[in-house]
Amino acid sequence: MDWLWTQEHFALFGTSHVAALAITAVLAVGITLERRALPARRPRTRLDRALAIAVLVVQGTMTLIMLSPGMFVLRRSLPLQICDIGWMIGVYALWTKRRWAAATVYYWGLTATALAMLTPELPEAFPSFWFLMFFFGHAALVVMAVYLVWGVGLRPTWRLYRQTVMFTIGYALFVYGVNAVMGTNYFCVSRKPPPGTMLDYFGPYPMHVFVSAGIAIVAWAMLTWPWQSFNVAVAEHE
Repeated sequence: MDWLWTQEHFALFGTSHVAALAITAVLAVGITLERRALPARRPRTRLDRALAIAVLVVQGTMTLIMLSPGMFVLRRSLPLQICDIGWMIGVYALWTKRRWAAATVYYWGLTATALAMLTPELPEAFPSFWFLMFFFGHAALVVMAVYLVWGVGLRPTWRLYRQTVMFTIGYALFVYGVNAVMGTNYFCVSRKPPPGTMLDYFGPYPMHVFVSAGIAIVAWAMLTWPWQSFNVAVAEHE
């Protein structure tokens, strides 16, 4: 499986990093505009489901590779990170149009996932498997977040905001329990990750968990307020 590796070390904001960020932005805007330009419900649904299938096939394949005997490493192979559960929820949202799922992808994708893409914890650059898996998984969540809200029109509300906060806290507690049993650090809730991420600035463990949670709660509120104001304005106009 030599094709999975490269000898080139990942460089923060190097060529491959910037290219991955740019491709993500172009895809998010491009596919969202394409969806909005479609004239009828049926082709829109086909595009929604085509995107869901594409994410499921590619990310599902990468997840299976990570779980295969030659690749499995307990501390990083289980699909428990926010981008792992996030892409699954995103596929569900694209297929069913469930608002709670779309809201979860929106909040996670445009905060934690986007920040992780800016300061990734990666040992190798493109075209290593780790690089491709990291950026496809994270980019898929960001693209789906933009697509579901601006393209499909599944806008967040304060009720969905509260639901996402409670769901995220519950999931973090679940992962903390898994970490305690297995000695892992998924979701970075059991200890700080190695230096080089945004969490470096959030204090020592466990302070970084509470700082991260506080920032997320404020950021998600800021991501909700414009849409809620828009919804109120539309209702008053009608």
